[in-house]
Amino acid sequence: MSKHTALLIIDMQTAPFEVPGNPTYRESELLANINELLRKARSTGTLIIYIQHQEKSGPLVAGTPGWQLLPAIAPLEHELIVSKHAEDSFLATTLENELRTRNITHLVICGSRSDFCVDTTCRSAIS
Repeated sequence: MSKHTALLIIDMQTAPFEVPGNPTYRESELLANINELLRKARSTGTLIIYIQHQEKSGPLVAGTPGWQLLPAIAPLEHELIVSKHAEDSFLATTLENELRTRNITHLVICGSRSDFCVDTTCRSAIS
């Protein structure tokens, strides 16, 4: 990864991994792959940004156990956390500003539920 690349980790929070009857697809492989991305990003000094979804009600209310980032991929103190309220990680968040001020031109994007927020964020990033 280069100095113009950032790793975005989207919605890796406790609640989506604890939904009864709705298991995360290949959860152990997903966590292993994200940990490998984290290891590579940290070893090269790549910017790492966690995207944390929050809602006004339900399991993703800020501060609740379900809202917490998964301990298995917990951010280091200097790594950024951007809060979002919609599927698009760029919509009404600080993400675009964080990337522009650091001259980031390439993104590596991963997370849970790739057919929702990961997909929407990818499409928004290229638009």
